[in-house]
Amino acid sequence: MQTHEVSPHAVDYFITVSSVDFGWGGSGALGSIITAYLSRWSDTKIGIVGSELGRNILKPEVTAVTTTSLSDLVAGGNRPHLHLSVLDAESAKVAAAMGIRSVFVDLLPFLWGKEQRKWVPKDVDRYLYQDIAGMDRISPIVPSHAIPIEAIIDPKRCQRMESSGKEQREEYALLILGGLLSPQQKDRDGYVRAITSSVVQAIRFRGYHKLKIIGNLSPTATNSVSKICAANKIACWAGYVTTTEFGALVDKAALVLGQPGLMTLLEVSASGRPFVRLPPQNVAGFVQTTGFNRIQGEIASVSWPEGVIDHDYLEYLRAEGESVANAYCYAVLNSFTAGLAWDNNILYDEVLQAIDDALAIPSIIRRNFASRTGDRGAEQVAQYVRQEICKAM
Repeated sequence: MQTHEVSPHAVDYFITVSSVDFGWGGSGALGSIITAYLSRWSDTKIGIVGSELGRNILKPEVTAVTTTSLSDLVAGGNRPHLHLSVLDAESAKVAAAMGIRSVFVDLLPFLWGKEQRKWVPKDVDRYLYQDIAGMDRISPIVPSHAIPIEAIIDPKRCQRMESSGKEQREEYALLILGGLLSPQQKDRDGYVRAITSSVVQAIRFRGYHKLKIIGNLSPTATNSVSKICAANKIACWAGYVTTTEFGALVDKAALVLGQPGLMTLLEVSASGRPFVRLPPQNVAGFVQTTGFNRIQGEIASVSWPEGVIDHDYLEYLRAEGESVANAYCYAVLNSFTAGLAWDNNILYDEVLQAIDDALAIPSIIRRNFASRTGDRGAEQVAQYVRQEICKAM
């Protein structure tokens, strides 16, 4: 990806942004915040620092700077007026230490355990956290001055809903696999290998002939998925999209099947589309599935086969910290998926039943999770960012 140096002098304000390199959820939320901000203020240059895993899904208005370090950027004479971080605690701490006004967005305040006590960036100017319906109570390590916000959902959704109609619906199934990688998970093929064949066979049986896949697929996975789709006479596209493109694909899909990342759960729920929840990839996915089920019920949800995950043990480890729980989670899931062939059908029966269940749920019920949480989070963060920028001048 070509990068360009950015200057704080070309426009009135210059801000840097970053998101955690863990899947695509952080960058997806960041993309929605940037969309909300730029829809109101056009006097700000935005540069992305780090965020290697998710920078490709951000808007073209966001310029990648030539360094991944905020401190190096400042040393080079490009001091931002503000730094916005989505779950990237380290860059938030660096900004605060350098006296740069900073806004930190915590997407998962219900997840953190003892291990995260040193991780929390307590000295930022604004610590915002998503207050999500159905999830566990906020972790006690979240600062007492933290401010709750609603769900960060694509702010252009309302515009699409106003202009949408049945004639715009397309008869494709959408499979959301997400970023797949994290600091502790280097095998991005295992989950895809476990899931894809069962999904393809099930949608074919239910009469779908097109499948669009959003995911950070490796070349091996892309090739294998293409062969599976071809063998089942399913037209297939796979790749990554920007935040707004993601929302539009969800809105137009006849059926959505997705891993239970929080941003996926919120975005799909807000759309009201029939939704099959696939097995979790990590501890956050297990926690989020439980929270979602408190609002929506367990219907249309697919689980790993019995005995793959010890849920009680996972919950015990979660109290110690996210990485401790994920070490166990990834180890057992990687061991399980390593023994599967690409054309396995181990989840076929569950996926098929979940499709039928998802189609039977009224759209107003499908929207419960997002509607009970609220959908103005992107706009709220944008407003706080603007307030802090003004204080910096």
